[in-house]
Amino acid sequence: MPSLLSAKTTITVHPSSILRAIDPASKEKAYAEFVADLNAVAKALRRKPTKPV
Repeated sequence: MPSLLSAKTTITVHPSSILRAIDPASKEKAYAEFVADLNAVAKALRRKPTKPV
């Protein structure tokens, strides 16, 4: 997501929202989505910048 504050910005849920999920299926889905977000961040951080930051 573009941001004036940082070259790389990601939006995700707060981890505590996963713990507050109503049922086990919702909690499992939310956790999987959160892990996917973190994996996307890790992948973005491994890429070399195309221009100076």
